[in-house]
Amino acid sequence: SGLDLFDVSDPENYSEIGNYGMSAEIRTIGLLGADIALIADGSTLNIVRCLADGSFEPISSHVFEYEINGDIDVLGDYAYVFTEGGMYTLDLTNPANPFEYVFGQDSWKFDIVGQYSENRALIVDRVNISTNLNVYDISNLPNLERLTMGGIGLFDEDEAIAYSETHVFTFSYDENDNELIVARRLNDSSLSQMDGSANVTGNHYDSKIIYYNNMVYIFTGGGTNATLNIVDVSVISDMVVTAPTWDYGTVLSVIGVVDDRIITATSDGYIRIFVADGQTLTLDAEFTTDGLIGYDLKFSGPNFMLMVASDQHFFTLDISSHVSVQETGDNAIPSEFALSEAYPNPFNPTTTIEYSVPAAAQISMKIYDLVGREVETLFSGHRELGNYELRFDASSYPSGVYFCRLSAPGYSQVVKLSVVK
Repeated sequence: SGLDLFDVSDPENYSEIGNYGMSAEIRTIGLLGADIALIADGSTLNIVRCLADGSFEPISSHVFEYEINGDIDVLGDYAYVFTEGGMYTLDLTNPANPFEYVFGQDSWKFDIVGQYSENRALIVDRVNISTNLNVYDISNLPNLERLTMGGIGLFDEDEAIAYSETHVFTFSYDENDNELIVARRLNDSSLSQMDGSANVTGNHYDSKIIYYNNMVYIFTGGGTNATLNIVDVSVISDMVVTAPTWDYGTVLSVIGVVDDRIITATSDGYIRIFVADGQTLTLDAEFTTDGLIGYDLKFSGPNFMLMVASDQHFFTLDISSHVSVQETGDNAIPSEFALSEAYPNPFNPTTTIEYSVPAAAQISMKIYDLVGREVETLFSGHRELGNYELRFDASSYPSGVYFCRLSAPGYSQVVKLSVVK
């Protein structure tokens, strides 16, 4: 058993190119930044770097007192690792020398669903027998401060959840016990405000859902009873559902990547790449894994490698030929966060600011005055891998010096702006 590396650039003829020994079952992968994977092996957390050729470079390992039996979640530079004895927190500012920072409360079950804004995350917590989804303040990592009290009651701790910048999508029932997908507004005080709902087919147990480009994709049921619902949530108060035919078995893991691609790992031992086009998913490519089941997927942005956890195996797929981002000129694939100087600068009244995102992340772009007061938020939310630009209009601000800050998990950069009128 072990961490197996496969060259799969040709899906019909792939070969093993390396092995990284593992002894325990691998069901989840943590991802730090764009290319560092955190892989559990019993009570040991292995930290490796995914290289451009699909091979791995060991960085370090960390041994816990208890066996790792749950998720490995990452916020900023911190990994939250769930073991038989509770939650541990690792400071990974220096991945070569991780520092065990906090021992969590062993009576709580945590699952960090995701970060939906610069300082807020959705977390499933359980105390005794009550399992709820709550909003947490993550502005003072590694501390996690719960803001909503009670949150959303869930059917079980593994219930599928999706979220956008403004809403969280969970399952519920109507008065006739029909399955619903429900959109609730995200705020710090409560998650009780329901802004929309729609009936869906299938059963929420063993389901996976993902929000992607104003659509919620719901994969429900198992085996021959597996179904797909696609929910258009561009208008939350009027969500529209379609249920195209789904013939690919139980979805065990699903992620969205660049270029309108959605990737699934299914129970029949395949990794499939679909083109998401409105109310349809069109199969673009599929890779057999020779019976290895993909329980978790992560996307290594700079080199388009797909990381797959599968029982006692961990391997990568080269999917670069199935995304069409250009590798030259202004559309070059970014390998790191970057904030460019504004142009023109000095300016009156508008300027353009370019920035790069190396992997899907929650980011913010804010403007501050000379004494550090925030004067405007240009953007705050989720960005996929890519190069972007924003326009700052200073028509309502006086002449002077301002600063633009790009913030992302583990990254912050500032450029100086001069308004001259």
